[in-house]
Amino acid sequence: MTFTMMQAPWPPEVVGRLNAYQAVGFFHPYTCGGNHDGTPPSLVATPEGWVCPDAGCTYTQDWAHTAHGDGRAAAEADILADMLGAGRATAGAAATAEQVATIVGSHRFSYANEHDLHIALAAILADSGFEVRQEVPLSTGGRIDLMTGTVGIEVKVNGRASEVMRQVARYAACPDITALVLITSRAAHRTLDRTIGTDGTVNGKPVTIVWISQVVG
Repeated sequence: MTFTMMQAPWPPEVVGRLNAYQAVGFFHPYTCGGNHDGTPPSLVATPEGWVCPDAGCTYTQDWAHTAHGDGRAAAEADILADMLGAGRATAGAAATAEQVATIVGSHRFSYANEHDLHIALAAILADSGFEVRQEVPLSTGGRIDLMTGTVGIEVKVNGRASEVMRQVARYAACPDITALVLITSRAAHRTLDRTIGTDGTVNGKPVTIVWISQVVG
C-alpha cells in the first residue's frame, strides 16, 4: 500500500470511506492533536477535513492518506477480519510471551512497511489458534500494536533504541500488560538487550525481544 497524501476538501464518498476507516478497529485511527487527558479522541471526517468530536476542541486536520480515502484499507481490514474469525479479535486462547516469540521467530516476513508487518503478525498468531487484537487502547493512554490476552506486542522497524526503550518502559508500567514482546528488524535495536534488567524485566514486567529479518517485498 502506497501512502500518498490527499488534501481536503473531500467529496462525500471520500468522507464516508475515511469515517469507515476510523471505525475499522484494526488500524490506528486519526486522532486529535489537541490537549486531552488520556487517549486522544478519534477524529471525524467532514468535507472540509478532520475535526475533533469533543465539544470545545477546535483541532482540525486537512490531510489524509490516499489509501484510507479510496477504501483499500477498510477492504483489507474486512479480509483480515474474515481470515481471523468473527469480530475484531480472534477466538482462541491467549498466547504466552514465549509462544509469541517462538511463533514469530520461526517465520520470515515479506513486508513493505510496519503496517504490512502488523497484518502478517496478527494473521500468523491467529493461524496458530491464538486470540489477537490490534491497536489496543491502554488505560494509561496510547495504544499498543498487538495484544494476546495480557501480553503486549510492539513492532518496530524504525526509531532510535533510546526512543524504543522509553516506549517499552511506558507499556511495562501499564497495569493492562503483564508481559511484553518487542519485535524488531532494526540492527540498531540490538543494544536494547543491555538496557533491560539482568532479570529480563522492565518496571517489573518480563520483556522478550524477537529479532526478525527485514525482507522487503
